[in-house]
Amino acid sequence: MTVTYDRVVVLVLVLLGIGAGTVLPIMRARAKKESTSGGLTFHQPRRDLGERATGLVVGLLGAGHLAWGPLYAWLGPDALWVTRVPPWLFALGALLYLVGLAIVVEAQRTMGRSWRIGIDQNTTSLVSDGVYSLVRNPIYVGAMVCGWAITLCTPSWLTVLGALGYTVFIQVQVRYEERHLYALHGEAFDAFAGRVGRFIPLPQKTLRPSERALLARLAEAVIPSGPRVPGAGEATPALVQAALDEAPAESAFLVRGALWGIEAVSAIAHGERFSEMSVRDRERLLSRWLSEAPGLSRHALRGLVALVKTAHFDAPHVARATGTRTYPRSRAEPPRWLARTRDGASMREDETIEVDVVVVGTGAGGAPVAYELARRGHAVLMLEEGRYFGRHEMVGRASEARRAMFREGGQTLAFGNVMMPIWTGVTVGGSTTINSGTCYRTPQRILRRWRDDLGLSDFTDEAMAEWCARVEAILGVEPTPEAILGGGAHAMRPGLEKLGLAGHAILRNAPGCDGQGRCMFGCPTGAKASTNESYVPRAVEGGAGLVTRARVTEVSVEDGRAKGVVARTAGGATLRVRARATVLSCGALMTPIVLARQGLANRSGRLGANLSVHPAAPVLARFPRRVAMQENVPQSWAIEALADEGVMIEESGNPPEVVAVALPFVGARLLETIERYDQLAAFGVMIEDASRGTVRPGRGGRVAIRYSMSDADAHKLQRGVALTIEAFLAAGAEVVYPAVRGFDEIVDAAGLARFRAARLRPEDFALSAVHPLGTAAMGTDPRASVVGPDHQVHDVPDLYVVDGASVPTALGVNPQITIMAMAHRAAELLDARLR
Repeated sequence: MTVTYDRVVVLVLVLLGIGAGTVLPIMRARAKKESTSGGLTFHQPRRDLGERATGLVVGLLGAGHLAWGPLYAWLGPDALWVTRVPPWLFALGALLYLVGLAIVVEAQRTMGRSWRIGIDQNTTSLVSDGVYSLVRNPIYVGAMVCGWAITLCTPSWLTVLGALGYTVFIQVQVRYEERHLYALHGEAFDAFAGRVGRFIPLPQKTLRPSERALLARLAEAVIPSGPRVPGAGEATPALVQAALDEAPAESAFLVRGALWGIEAVSAIAHGERFSEMSVRDRERLLSRWLSEAPGLSRHALRGLVALVKTAHFDAPHVARATGTRTYPRSRAEPPRWLARTRDGASMREDETIEVDVVVVGTGAGGAPVAYELARRGHAVLMLEEGRYFGRHEMVGRASEARRAMFREGGQTLAFGNVMMPIWTGVTVGGSTTINSGTCYRTPQRILRRWRDDLGLSDFTDEAMAEWCARVEAILGVEPTPEAILGGGAHAMRPGLEKLGLAGHAILRNAPGCDGQGRCMFGCPTGAKASTNESYVPRAVEGGAGLVTRARVTEVSVEDGRAKGVVARTAGGATLRVRARATVLSCGALMTPIVLARQGLANRSGRLGANLSVHPAAPVLARFPRRVAMQENVPQSWAIEALADEGVMIEESGNPPEVVAVALPFVGARLLETIERYDQLAAFGVMIEDASRGTVRPGRGGRVAIRYSMSDADAHKLQRGVALTIEAFLAAGAEVVYPAVRGFDEIVDAAGLARFRAARLRPEDFALSAVHPLGTAAMGTDPRASVVGPDHQVHDVPDLYVVDGASVPTALGVNPQITIMAMAHRAAELLDARLR
């Protein structure tokens, strides 16, 4: 054997790696002795074949790395197909290897006895300081650095494939481990993952001084001062920063990218930096970009502008100036049934509870199931991730409600060829607490499709009508009374009459409503019979239990059957619920996340797929008279001329801070419009989408949503928007604001004709959605669906999905009555099975 410097150095480096690795079994022995944790176990017993295979591959590749040094020293480079590199490059690789070892050793030292490599069923703490405050997996980072460092020193197809394979399989291995970390540490791990990257440090949330200065220049152009409304400027970056502090780290990264992108494009395309332009020039440039920028570039700019608008109009003094309605804070006593519930924030000791049925979620799916089963004599426990909000708390601004009661503070976004928020509730009552109260039965054409195409023969028109009638009786569904129709309804009706179009008062679950005008942000009087006011109290009074602020981390599966759930309370306790039947009613966004984290219910490959959302586009109009859209019921009137084509047009009144974001303008046009807020009316155009998206677990417990709209759906939306514009103009509107690229304002029939003739693309619309459905779809074929006709998961007996996730297709109408009717049916079937 010829002794050369490269053979010696590689051998020494790998021996150092082996030496560092000997810390692992020592640490493992200490951990096992002092914390009953085996540490490096790769999760025994292994329930997932993919997890076992991944762990085996990672172990073999790691062993191959440790064998490389002796083999290279013995056989030499030629025998191992190694290409020699210059000494300086070899030295760089060796230095990089030492850096990787230093990371591994420091990570081991920081972790101490709190092991989590491989993850067994241990009770050790979640380490999040030191190097773990930079990345969540520093040991793996160090190991990958060592692998690529050796590859740099001794490049060969063997080392390249080894390092590449190790990198790929570590990515998979870590995702398996995170399932167990989430089950073990719940919200603590969610928070950790939200602020710390897996392998690469996340960008800091705090904007730099230069970025704040640039943001202030942007804000000045977006919102100048008006006669009544104060302008944005130097104070705005602090307001934006407060919003970023509550948002994921990615949000700050996107804001930084957008800000510097604006600065760079301005300098390149116009020869002057954006921050150095006059306010008027900045305003003109932003207006042009918002109108002409292609695709997602426009949406990214709209997102940044929306963040500035939200932060500014959310300030109390600005809200007062715009006429945002205020409400007296109620002093009503908490309802008596609430005394029979438990708040997870006060639960600090681990508990085990045994019941007949555990229901996860208290929204449109979970609450009716719990009510029906409790009144039939079953022991039922409801678990709710959110907390209970009293009526006295539902009096703040829209932005306050979103931060408190909406998932991810209202920042859940779907990305694809469109970018749109999808709003769902996290509170007792789920999304019913923050919806409009609109009640539609399932259209007969949809039921016919379910029977003919999906084999769901039980969903006859007669059977579904019976279940819907039962729901409507409990909720007190009735048409919106004439006396409390929204201002937009009164403004639109003359136009409908002139065009010969039918419109009608919307059926709502709000008996006794007095028109507070904030249905989508929590009813301050309790008139809206959302499940927190209807089904949940009835269920509790019927004997069901309720634990709030308890987030389910795992479905307990024994011998292939569901046996309950494990939840983490806000007080830090582990709550184990053993049950004969487990019902997931977490909604179409979160139900597939709960299942996917354990690899459950996906034999069909359809879990998290098939997402429909009913995309909606706003259409605003200004009238020469007072409209007062915020007064009375904000969604009280509907136009169903295109309903058979899957297009619904519904009134959509919102407070000024929401309208400001919906308006496509910046600068003087924005101020002119928002200061005449009392003259504005708004309707929303919602479609039964044929497009489909996916839901997957995201970083830090968030939801990763992919959704792209088809051209056919865009055309359907265009037809609905065109009809709304026509009706507004016929009703005497001075100007209509469709919020569609290239059509910021339409004032006459010629503008409407141009709109109808345009070939609009999905990305031309400003969209939002509130009706996610179908991500654990019902069907008769286990190869193409997740749950069967009885709502039981095909793959896991005694596990049921009863919420919007199980609704197999888009409905084309507001879905709460459909979900509730299906829940009553599911409860009847489950009751028969449990007896």
